[in-house]
Amino acid sequence: MTALFLMVPAYGHLNLTFKLARQLQANGYQIVYGYLGTPEVARQVHQQGFTVHWLQSLPFGIGVEEATHKEKRESYLESLLDRFTDKTFRMRSTDLQRIVETFKPEWIFIDAFYSTDFITLYPFIKDKKVKVVILQTMLSVYEDADTPPLTSRRIPGVDTPESIRGAWRQYYRLRGLKWGWQTIKYLGRSNHRIIRQKFRQNQVPDRYRIRSDKTFHTGFDQVPEWILYPQAFEFPQRTIHSFQQYLGLMVDTDRVEELSPAYITMRKQLEQEKSANPELRIVYASLGTVSNAHAKPRLLRRFYKTLIEAVASHPNWRLIASVGPELQTAFPARISNGWIYGRVPQLHMLRHCDVFVTHGGGNSIQEGVLGGVPMLAYPLNDTWDQNGQTARLVYHGCGLMGDLRKDRSLDMERKIRQLLTEPTYQQALENLRGQLEHFDESRVFSAAVGERKA
Repeated sequence: MTALFLMVPAYGHLNLTFKLARQLQANGYQIVYGYLGTPEVARQVHQQGFTVHWLQSLPFGIGVEEATHKEKRESYLESLLDRFTDKTFRMRSTDLQRIVETFKPEWIFIDAFYSTDFITLYPFIKDKKVKVVILQTMLSVYEDADTPPLTSRRIPGVDTPESIRGAWRQYYRLRGLKWGWQTIKYLGRSNHRIIRQKFRQNQVPDRYRIRSDKTFHTGFDQVPEWILYPQAFEFPQRTIHSFQQYLGLMVDTDRVEELSPAYITMRKQLEQEKSANPELRIVYASLGTVSNAHAKPRLLRRFYKTLIEAVASHPNWRLIASVGPELQTAFPARISNGWIYGRVPQLHMLRHCDVFVTHGGGNSIQEGVLGGVPMLAYPLNDTWDQNGQTARLVYHGCGLMGDLRKDRSLDMERKIRQLLTEPTYQQALENLRGQLEHFDESRVFSAAVGERKA
């Protein structure tokens, strides 16, 4: 028995799935990740005890053509040719047919960002007893008049209903402009038109109709969607569709993390300092594993320099910063008030810090809530879900929101001090943690697991 995962090859997406994969594995399933990404990220999957099956393609209808040819001199013509010859779709179809025939999975879990794989897979699984599930690595992204899109910082009850509806109108306006420009640029072969064409061509039944009333990626009606979050973290006004289900807290506390010798040495030194000075407070900062993809390096360097200054203003504060491999050489490893690393084992660090400075990514916020650490969130841009995640963090009283471009060291210092000294944040975290429903296999695939156990 096999469960196949088709996920975006990024730590943030993969980490959210490991708890689900581990539970399936414990019930006798072989776990296979269909993968096309860097060896470094693939190693993370291997470390969890799962199989990596290397693919040769990426899903169609998500702009793969531009990414594939961006370094080529004739990138536009190459992309246009791929779209008219259906090269991306054909390669993906061959890849997925082969992996289905090889492993014969009972479950196929598709990352919501790879949702068009459902169209590609349909001819190969329609006559088989294969359960297909969309895994949503964000909160619900479907339109809801009472809650703003995840790209927005607006908060129900704080912002007016009209401003929330306006945020949805603004999102659709921008998306419409993007779709229109793509249609012109690629002579009618835009992503959304190709998706609709392949939906008809692969004879996907109308009951799975394409849904566009959502942000980020293509949706399908009545295809089960499992949201890898606890519903308690949502705005309570949020409408949930019949095919959606929140799985609960999906932080995999059994996740294998490498503790480097340098990190272990730092931890010992901090323990000695804290033993001698009980007033010592640890500020941990990480803007995510792909921060360079969301913000310009110059802006990120300025942010970390400002944060170093803010923490240095207090002799009883220490900063541990995970700046990513791209920025690591821009800072000394040891600074007067802390340490700078390319990567930090985050689950381990969150057990030993007092404030978490984050970009507002869903993984990081869930891990911060589980660790009971007040958070100061700096969303990196208005394109993805960091604004919406941060808005919910503030709504639940578990942290504060910063401005990446405007905050200076005094602003950061004031907000960190507020999180350290005001007990309301710790109380809110405890209250939210008490409400969080943890992942319960019986609620989501008990029938299949029960059959397997029998």
